Amino acid sequence: MAYKKAIKRKIVDKRPNNMRGENFKKIVGDNLTILQDTLGWTNSQMAELLGMAETSYVKIKSGLRSLTLEKAVILYYSLDVNLHRLAANDNSYKMLISEDPKALSGKKPFDFESGLSDLIADIQNSDSYWERAEKILYVYKSFGDMLAVLMSPDYKKNKGEIVD
Repeated sequence: MAYKKAIKRKIVDKRPNNMRGENFKKIVGDNLTILQDTLGWTNSQMAELLGMAETSYVKIKSGLRSLTLEKAVILYYSLDVNLHRLAANDNSYKMLISEDPKALSGKKPFDFESGLSDLIADIQNSDSYWERAEKILYVYKSFGDMLAVLMSPDYKKNKGEIVD
């Protein structure tokens, strides 16, 4: 039986010196302040988005606490924040990936391919036959309702806007 020889590799922290230790927390906090100013949001709005108390958010903003990876992912998916700019302090990147007003409000445009693949994966991961059947029937009903709205005369009259 042959054994693999362990290869020793030197692992080096390649971050610049000004981004190590407490400095990193301060950089992320400063960038959160820039992001918040860009959006025109209050501390309480940012804390609500991140699912934390306002006092905890203020501590992150002031550099006393670290921003967790989970909270950074929330910023990325909810606001389209450029994580490279948030963490690396590289001013050559914009804070927000897209300046689209829909992205700023937390709503990304719907991507049909990824939405459909997520839906199929959800149906495939169902535990039982009846649960899968129920989800499929729900999708068919929702699709039918959507088509009924799109084909209605009121929808065409108002150029795509539905008025009650």
